[in-house]
Amino acid sequence: MSTDFNGGKRLKILLASRSVLQLKQTSQMLNRIRDCLVVPVVDVRAAIQHISQDQPDLIITDWTLEHLTAAELLQAIRTRTTWKEIPVIVCLDEISARLSVQAKNLGANNILTKPLSQILLSRTIAEIFPSGGGKKKDSTIINPSEIRAKLSRIDSLAPLSALAKSILAISNDPHSSAKNLAEEVKRDQSLTAKILQIVNSAFYGFHRQIGNIDHAIVVMGFDEVVNIALAASLLHFCENGRNFLFDRDKFWLHSIGSAYIARALSRYTDEVISKDAFVVGLLHDFGKVAMRQHFRDVFYRILAEAARRKQPLHHVSLELADIEHGEVGAMVADSWNLPIPLVNAIKYHHTPEQAGIEEKEVHLAHLANIFCHWNKIGKSGNTVPDDPSRISLKALGIEGIDLDEVWKSLKIDAQMVRSTIG
Repeated sequence: MSTDFNGGKRLKILLASRSVLQLKQTSQMLNRIRDCLVVPVVDVRAAIQHISQDQPDLIITDWTLEHLTAAELLQAIRTRTTWKEIPVIVCLDEISARLSVQAKNLGANNILTKPLSQILLSRTIAEIFPSGGGKKKDSTIINPSEIRAKLSRIDSLAPLSALAKSILAISNDPHSSAKNLAEEVKRDQSLTAKILQIVNSAFYGFHRQIGNIDHAIVVMGFDEVVNIALAASLLHFCENGRNFLFDRDKFWLHSIGSAYIARALSRYTDEVISKDAFVVGLLHDFGKVAMRQHFRDVFYRILAEAARRKQPLHHVSLELADIEHGEVGAMVADSWNLPIPLVNAIKYHHTPEQAGIEEKEVHLAHLANIFCHWNKIGKSGNTVPDDPSRISLKALGIEGIDLDEVWKSLKIDAQMVRSTIG
């Protein structure tokens, strides 16, 4: 292996697929996961020839190749003493117990199903080559079992605030009035100021200054104020302290932007009403706030490492702490008895392949987050946005449509959204 810029090991990966497009897409995915040298081949003969000339550290192969299948490649690898220790990941076109057993019996280390999930591929490679390609280092960020042990006490670790309880009660009570909401919001000066700042921004475009919450509820609408108040009370922006990689105001803007985008995207499905889509967008990254609140040093170190590597935050978090913000946020949200569709959107917004195609909230959160990153609305702490998942595009009926056209159809002015946080 060659030494990379991290002082670790640069992985040499032999990638076999009969699809040139698949080779290109998977190569790009691998280089987002970690620094590596990817050698693409399309058939078994070329793969064996390359292994003979320059033995790779890892082989990732489709089951179906040109002329032969991966079975012949696995057999060749396992019959040569010097090749037997090369780990092999086999990618199947669809779930097949028969092929999975066959591949395992022939010596495959792992079986993945296409379309490949970047986060699952990242986790699989991290299990084979912990901490950059060599032996596992002793200096991991924290013992992952400590984090999970702490999270097992989530009820006492992260109790729901009195303000959030009140806003939730109002949102769930069909008999609640604008007066009830205004009285509750007025109890918190920070929340009042935040809502007035948003309603007086260029995004809403009112010619006269809105000076009180009662008026804000009239012009913004009851549901919108409820949702913003709920998100603000859950996201806990009251504590002091700021990290250059995680600015709370820019994060709040990312959350607001994702909310407006998710609501606009909801027109592509009849299964999620606009106000629920808004909340999904607002709270999709809630786990980052939970990690910042309860694992601050760990979270900041993960942020720094992800930025240094130029890799997605959730991939680095999985590698170093065996958990990522989606799972953390979902655990907290579930402990508060938030709606299951919202909990799942928080949990799977980076891994929509793990959710069902019918879980539209997950796919709205996934795509809203991406559009928000692409249009530079706020900053979430993640410097590398996801690629749009094919299953999410399919779930909303926009697979095959140019995403620039989809964005135009949403009729969202990114600059106007940025104005909501001065």
